[in-house]
Amino acid sequence: MSFLTIIYEPYVISIIIALIITAISFFIIREDNKNASDGEEINLSKNLLITFIVSFILIMIFSYGIIYMNKNNFFQKGGMMEPDEISQKLTMVADDVDYGILED
Repeated sequence: MSFLTIIYEPYVISIIIALIITAISFFIIREDNKNASDGEEINLSKNLLITFIVSFILIMIFSYGIIYMNKNNFFQKGGMMEPDEISQKLTMVADDVDYGILED
């Protein structure tokens, strides 16, 4: 497997997004700790671990849900037609045919 095929796997993308969400929550929690009083400090490592795990699991569920729905044609409006059905519904009209008002 090459590096590019590994990067585009759903679990790698989910880990990267979960790390970004965890980094954002780190800065939010750190700012809240600065503004909190002395007795109300938040456990930073526990909250960041929970944030990472929950965001990773939710992103993986969402990712595999989208993949499952896409394979089962959930998002497709018309459904899949067989090639012979498509050719039966085509209408062929010649370009050089003209009809006038006075013609039979």
